[in-house]
Amino acid sequence: MIAFTIYKLVASTRLINVLADVYRKIIPAGIAILFLVGMVVQELTFVYPWNIKAAAQYLQNNLKNEDIIYVPSERVLWGLCWYLIGPRSINPRLSRGTIIQQNGFRVITKPMIENPIIGQNYWLIFQTTDSIAPFDKTQLSQLISFNDLIAAYVGK
Repeated sequence: MIAFTIYKLVASTRLINVLADVYRKIIPAGIAILFLVGMVVQELTFVYPWNIKAAAQYLQNNLKNEDIIYVPSERVLWGLCWYLIGPRSINPRLSRGTIIQQNGFRVITKPMIENPIIGQNYWLIFQTTDSIAPFDKTQLSQLISFNDLIAAYVGK
């Protein structure tokens, strides 16, 4: 009887060890599988609210010397400069004010333009929720939508 009890105890200990080994392998594998499934679902269903790359290509095709690009949103500014000027062209921590480029155009972000220069060509790159003051929406031409991002021209 004692031998049977000892055998039963040893067998249950082995069973517990086997189950513990299985759980030690299954739980991390299950977590990894759930993580990978989540990443795949996000990649397949993610919607980009702005098409900054297309907006930058549109600007490259239509910019003239001395044009000013006004971008009220700094997040859009970072992406636009990445595609329009090049990677690492702007430091997000130091992006206040004007950025002047060698080929003549200027990119401006906050602070806002207070008094637009008469006769100056402006390109506005803004989100539908941005304020584009001091420009009036009736001044805008060549409105092109890039999802929730809008490119507009105000010129001579």
